[in-house]
Amino acid sequence: MLKNVLCGLFLACAVMFGAQAFDWEASGTLLNELMRQSGVSSETLAQAKEFVASAEPTTDLERIRLIRLRALLRFQEPGAARDWSEHKKFIEGEIAGMTFDRAPSSAELLGLLYVWWYRGWDQEVYAFMKTLPGFERWRDAGHVCDWLGLDREAYEYHLAAGVYPDRAMTAALRLGEPRLAFEAAEMVLTRQYDATRVSEVLKMVVASLVNSEAVSDSEMKVFLQKLNRVYSARLIEDDAAWRPVITAVRTLLETY
Repeated sequence: MLKNVLCGLFLACAVMFGAQAFDWEASGTLLNELMRQSGVSSETLAQAKEFVASAEPTTDLERIRLIRLRALLRFQEPGAARDWSEHKKFIEGEIAGMTFDRAPSSAELLGLLYVWWYRGWDQEVYAFMKTLPGFERWRDAGHVCDWLGLDREAYEYHLAAGVYPDRAMTAALRLGEPRLAFEAAEMVLTRQYDATRVSEVLKMVVASLVNSEAVSDSEMKVFLQKLNRVYSARLIEDDAAWRPVITAVRTLLETY
């Protein structure tokens, strides 16, 4: 209850001063609320309407965020038809009605169109994304394919986007290819991921790859050593989040 009250006060203040500057933090809070699968409260809808009415974006990222808020408001309105053609037409109209410093990328356009939990448009989103250059780098291209049962494409697109190594691993294991799953796991060595993502990868490594003939003991040891080296420093910034992950890595290393 207290959390909801504080959230409401924060958003109300953001709306009050929104005309003077685009409040990125407030817009992010509203975006998360509007993306809820379980439904959105009438209070949140009202706050979001006030925000989009007063917001004055000055950068392309802010313009994209504002369009997304407007689209989600329309999507979450009680009794909304949720027709793909109308939704796509609405997004295209919003883009045409704003002046951008550069045209939205394929990934940005798809991000505006996609609602991660809604399954009514998967086929349409899939068909449309295949017409766009560079769609493979859209973070949810693999997610769409996951839901359509296109495991090979899901693996390739998760790998290309580099956002969800655990989902790439899942797709590879569904294909019955543990070697590909190990290659996906190695993605966590190429950039910094958060503790939740690394933990999910590690759980899958333990469950499906530690005893797999597709990955030699020496390869697994090198992987764990690098994992320990890459992420141990994160203990300094957030011990509570990273301690369980690093402890698990070091415990596994002791078995090699």
